[in-house]
Amino acid sequence: MSESEQENHPRPITETSKLATASMIMGFLGIPLIGSLIGHYALLKINRSNGTLKGKKFSLTGIFLGYLNILLIALLVLLVKYLMDAWSRMPF
Repeated sequence: MSESEQENHPRPITETSKLATASMIMGFLGIPLIGSLIGHYALLKINRSNGTLKGKKFSLTGIFLGYLNILLIALLVLLVKYLMDAWSRMPF
């Protein structure tokens, strides 16, 4: 396309996905399941938007933090269970 043809075809207006931003915030706040689900949905909407939505990194961050929080909660539950079992076996 020549320069004059590009002037006739303006670029689509892009905006950051609010769902992607919400996903990242939920991931930082430690709300794992909702953050991950919103992140996956935001990523789907961004990929289907033909370039009008951006925020792929925000949604990926929300997904990652959501799964990381789920893993950390599971490890914390296992640690507490182990410590409670060890505490109950202590001779007092």
